[in-house]
Amino acid sequence: MIILKPILKTKRAKVRIRMVNYRGKLIDTMVYDSKGKLDYFTKIDSNTMLWLMNMKGSKKPLLFYLRT
Repeated sequence: MIILKPILKTKRAKVRIRMVNYRGKLIDTMVYDSKGKLDYFTKIDSNTMLWLMNMKGSKKPLLFYLRT
């Protein structure tokens, strides 16, 4: 039996995906371990997604709309 190993691997996670309560709504969040940054993603409609980037030390998050 052949055991396949991943091509790229790390001994430590760099980014984790979690469900986080953001302003009263549970949304998907990418938590960056070493950057002090959180990326929040939520679906607005069938063609639009809202992406909020919250960086440590910034007063307001950056807002992006992703459309298909």
